[in-house]
Amino acid sequence: MPRYQLRRIDSLTPDERARAANAPPVAFGEIDMDALVEMMLPASGLRSRTAMRRQLEDQMAAAIESAMRGTAGDFVGIYEYVPTTPDIGGTFKVERRPGPVLRAIEAGYVYVPVDPRDLVPQPLVFHDERTGTTNERLSPGGAARLRGFDLAFDPAAGDEGVFVIDAIDGAEFKLPRGGGPGEDLREGASGAEDSAANGSPVDGSPVDGSPADGSQNISPTAEVAPVAPAAEASPAGPPHANADSLTEIHLQIPADLPSGVYLLELRSRLGGADLRAGRLPVELRV
Repeated sequence: MPRYQLRRIDSLTPDERARAANAPPVAFGEIDMDALVEMMLPASGLRSRTAMRRQLEDQMAAAIESAMRGTAGDFVGIYEYVPTTPDIGGTFKVERRPGPVLRAIEAGYVYVPVDPRDLVPQPLVFHDERTGTTNERLSPGGAARLRGFDLAFDPAAGDEGVFVIDAIDGAEFKLPRGGGPGEDLREGASGAEDSAANGSPVDGSPVDGSPADGSQNISPTAEVAPVAPAAEASPAGPPHANADSLTEIHLQIPADLPSGVYLLELRSRLGGADLRAGRLPVELRV
């Protein structure tokens, strides 16, 4: 299917405007809370992702409760919760609508066809299972989940995959998918050859838990498919392009990973000839 990228209308060249003429309209469904935490934390003044998430969850709960009592509530400009009809006890049913932020995006942005050669992996959220932390820790011997966009890679290619790089000496470790052993890729280390035994093919499968109404998570890119007529009755609104959900890869952290500060990088050709790399926007610590 054709791939599209979300772009501001006023930033388009005449050629891009022409190519965007037949692109699907912009539409959003469920927002990914982990991604929202990463976007809002730097300007929040909070020092903890846990505190940021708790604050956002409290704000969402307060907006919903306000609507249930009869007064519309706003969730950081992304969603508006609007009371509709009250039940016998006086509690209102609640309808969720796009807030001013999403309405502005819908009005000011369009999908533009993307040349596959321009795609770059976008790792965004690294969850360490052992400590329960997000974008903070690496636990040697533990499991982890990496989420982001365009995370597919060829596990049979030795130079593709998920790598952690020591921020001091540049030593690299390749993280296998699932429960396979880790590889020390420092010069002269044994076992640097890649093997399919390191995990099953990574295909960027969608994260479980997509909304039952067929809506999708906010995404900077989309794969657009024809919308079935039944979609017109969706509570998410009129039929629009199906935006990619965040995708997820399950990883195993090497048990002998030394203490230190690491950068995480996903390298992939994404079906093309050139190797492309995308880095997690934060450092991870062992």
